[in-house]
Amino acid sequence: MTTSLELVDSHDDESVKTAVARRLRQELAGKPRRISQRVIAEAVGMTQQQLSGRLIGKIEFGVEELTNVCEATHIDLVYVMTGVRKNPRHPGGDDGGQGVRPKGFEPLTS
Repeated sequence: MTTSLELVDSHDDESVKTAVARRLRQELAGKPRRISQRVIAEAVGMTQQQLSGRLIGKIEFGVEELTNVCEATHIDLVYVMTGVRKNPRHPGGDDGGQGVRPKGFEPLTS
C-alpha cells in the first residue's frame, strides 16, 4: 500500500512543487487576458520576486499562498494541486448534475 500522493500529469523526475508551478504557469498562460506577475503578487500580498520564485518551482507554494493566487486569477485550485480536472458534467459539477451521470445514477424507466 502506498502512502504518497501520486500526481496524474507529473513527469518521472518532477517534484510536487515543480508540477504545481508548471500547471499554474500553464493556466496563467492560457488566460484570455494575461495578468502580470506584479499584479497577481500585489493582489495576494507578495512581491513579484516572491511569486516568481514560486512560479518557477524554486520555492514551494504554501497552501494559503496557492489558494490566494488561484482565487485571484480564477484558476481551479484542485487542478493546480493534483493535475485532475473536475468534470462539469458530473453530479455536483458546474451544470448542477444535469449532464452525464456515472453508471448507477440513471433514472428508472417504466
